[in-house]
Amino acid sequence: MTSYRKISGRTLNREVVNDINISSFMLPISRGNTTIYRNLAGNVTGNVTGNVTGNVTGNVIGDLSGNHIGNHTGNVTGNVTGNVTGNVTGNVIGDLSGNHIGNHTGNVTGNVTGNLTGNVSGNVNGIVGGTTPAAVTATRVTISNGGAVTQLSSKSNSVTLNTYSGKITMNNAQLNRNTTVSFTLQNSVITTSSCIFVNHASGGTTAAYQVWANTISAGSCVISVRNIVTNLDLTEAIVLNFVVLGITTA
Repeated sequence: MTSYRKISGRTLNREVVNDINISSFMLPISRGNTTIYRNLAGNVTGNVTGNVTGNVTGNVIGDLSGNHIGNHTGNVTGNVTGNVTGNVTGNVIGDLSGNHIGNHTGNVTGNVTGNLTGNVSGNVNGIVGGTTPAAVTATRVTISNGGAVTQLSSKSNSVTLNTYSGKITMNNAQLNRNTTVSFTLQNSVITTSSCIFVNHASGGTTAAYQVWANTISAGSCVISVRNIVTNLDLTEAIVLNFVVLGITTA
């Protein structure tokens, strides 16, 4: 049988030296310099502002602002501002602004501003502002912030879609053989440090088009489409896929 130290009306500000299982009640931790030296197996409703050395298998409803040395298998509903050394298999609903050395298999709904050393198999719905190792191996990367837009009137008309990924259905105006047409993609997430990947995804004649992005500026880019068929003018509403990524020079 697990025993507990009685806590009455005071912030937890002492070291916890035994395993804790608090699944049968909720422990609010609002401030203080708490250090947990063993495993936290239940749920915490409130903020953890100290350090955790050990595994967290429950959920944290609040901010985790200290350092965490160990594995985290529950969800964090709030911000993680400290460093995580270990694996995170749950979701972070908020910003992950510390450094994470380990694997993250859950989703991050917010921005990642720290450094990540390890694999991310979930989605990051926000900006990744930190650095990753020089070599990154991934079997699947999904940008969850996406959308779709249809081009009106002509193939040279500009379109607006303020997302990190999406589909552009082009107008079906005629594009003559060996001819290039360009249009502007207005997109607020594009910066001068953006790298934009775009391809012919569906619709129209296979292998008949060459597509690329150019003239990258804050808030927009130009997408060019060329009919590379030498003997045929094409009148097709082709669909383009695009994704916006950021680069760093340091």
